[in-house]
Amino acid sequence: MRRQTLVMALVVLLITVTQAARTQGEATPLCAEGEQAGVRFKVSLQKNVFVESEPIILTLTLTNTTDKETVLGELAYWTASSSIVRKSGAEMPGGIELSMVQMPVDFGRVFRPGESYSLYRDISWRWSGMLPAEPYILKSEYHSDPDAVGNRRIQWKGRIVLPDLSFEIVPPRDAREKAAFELYRNTPYLTGDKASIYKAAIIMHGLSEPALGGVFASSAGYREAEALREAGDRPAYISALRRYADKHKEEPYYYRQALTSLGDALCKDGNYAEARAVYAKLPDGYFTQGILKDCDEHLPK
Repeated sequence: MRRQTLVMALVVLLITVTQAARTQGEATPLCAEGEQAGVRFKVSLQKNVFVESEPIILTLTLTNTTDKETVLGELAYWTASSSIVRKSGAEMPGGIELSMVQMPVDFGRVFRPGESYSLYRDISWRWSGMLPAEPYILKSEYHSDPDAVGNRRIQWKGRIVLPDLSFEIVPPRDAREKAAFELYRNTPYLTGDKASIYKAAIIMHGLSEPALGGVFASSAGYREAEALREAGDRPAYISALRRYADKHKEEPYYYRQALTSLGDALCKDGNYAEARAVYAKLPDGYFTQGILKDCDEHLPK
């Protein structure tokens, strides 16, 4: 009898997962791009429909379309903006504003002819996934003005404003997704006593399986690691980050997030050589060069 019950439960889960996959498969990838004086700027979303509290990962790509090497302002909060506006017209607070005033003077990246560089950004993080279910418009632009900060290394001056992208946030679409949504959104994984934080880590570990967590799976896995860090379990935290990085190599935003956190944790424990090897897997750029340099200062000459 128990075997029959288990089989029936698995059949129901399989049907639910299949229905959810079919619904999500209807989503449409979005992209907008613009080009000016040999520089192309492009942003893209993997789909046009997101569930409440689901991370919204934006890919920003900068390309040198000329046949000559050039130094461009690297994609970062100083140079690339992304802001969300409700389609109803109400402005959302907390958008990323363009300001090169605080940009490091030596900031810049050499782009070979035809070379592209991508940055991945969770545009929902400023609202902690609390954006209500309704239609939105994403506004993006890339800005570079070397004169503003005296950065003579950067060789391109201009502003590329992209067409708006329209996307939608919807409530959970079926019973499984609603259950995952409730656990993902309402489980306090960074507060409480150690026992409750460990419990939260177990819940997030379960949600990290796509069959259970669905659209929240990738982010839930990282929350598991954060919960273990908050519980003070350093070995478990580092082990969870290693597993997470290995599991998400094909998802650049989460992979880079895991590598950065793992390298930071190893540095904190004094394992600078291993940390350097982890950081070296990050794409080359201003940020990576900086943390590699910091590691080298702690290593034998």
